[in-house]
Amino acid sequence: MTKSVTSNRAFAAAYAGARHYGVEIFAPETTNALMGTLLVYDLCSNSSVANPEVPLSNPLELFMSGANHGGLWRSPLKIRSVLEIAALRGVVSESLRPRRDIVPP
Repeated sequence: MTKSVTSNRAFAAAYAGARHYGVEIFAPETTNALMGTLLVYDLCSNSSVANPEVPLSNPLELFMSGANHGGLWRSPLKIRSVLEIAALRGVVSESLRPRRDIVPP
C-alpha cells in the first residue's frame, strides 16, 4: 500500500478488509523488494519471459510468470462482488483495533 492509495479512505478500508477474503496486501517495502528482484531477473536471465528469444504459447504468459497476486487469483470470489463488504469489514476492524498513538495514563 502506498501513501497515495491509503490516503483514499475507501481504498484503505477495502485493503484492510481484503484479508478476510484470503487476499494479502503487501507493505510498500515488500512490494519494492519484490519488484526490484523481478526486474533484475528479467534483465539478467535468459529464461525470463521478458527475453524476446523465449517462445510464449500465449502473450498473457508475460503477466502470469512474474505475477504476485497475493491470493487474488485463487479466490473463488470475484473481487468486485465483495469490494464494498471488504471495505465495510475493514472500517469495522480498524475501528476496533486499539490505537497505538494514544498512550494510556
